[in-house]
Amino acid sequence: MARVFVFAFALAASGCTELGEYRGDYSGDVLGGLACADGTGPCSFIRRGFRGGTTLTLDDFDPTILTYDETTGAGPGRLSTDDEHCGIGTATLVDEPLRPVPALSHDALSDLEVPGSSRVRTYVYALEPTRGPLAGRDAMVFVTLLEEGGLELRIVAGDGALDCAALPLLSPPDLPEDCDPRSRQECDFFGVFEIRSAS
Repeated sequence: MARVFVFAFALAASGCTELGEYRGDYSGDVLGGLACADGTGPCSFIRRGFRGGTTLTLDDFDPTILTYDETTGAGPGRLSTDDEHCGIGTATLVDEPLRPVPALSHDALSDLEVPGSSRVRTYVYALEPTRGPLAGRDAMVFVTLLEEGGLELRIVAGDGALDCAALPLLSPPDLPEDCDPRSRQECDFFGVFEIRSAS
């Protein structure tokens, strides 16, 4: 399986924010839910694959951890979503670990500035889901620390060519064509989440 490279982007805003202040548990919804609430609007530029109203949780996040231990499962955090709408085992993410690449902390890419005065630092992690519609595929997760607190998180899986429509917001899918592509791991995903401390 090809492994996605992980980049850690450097400070984009000056200040004395301590990275340790961002340790903790986070939760928030995918953006673009209301724009496509009835399942008929064009959602691909806002979100792809994720059902409107999907909530994402990031547990045990610690941006100071630059490794992932396969034996103990210790790393910078774990992602889960509550979108198990096509039956048991169909949530997009279930306690999936963020996987950093330590060597990139010595790469010139770690000094790349990200536009936006409210952004403190952006990390990009690999994600290798073992269950659900992304099982066996690689994804990228961009985690941006925000000056005012909280995180901005993006999940990207695929280039969008496998365009399965995002599920409707309000009613569970009742047609096989809504869920079958997901069960065959045929869907690309893109989602932006604004997540806040869960404590």
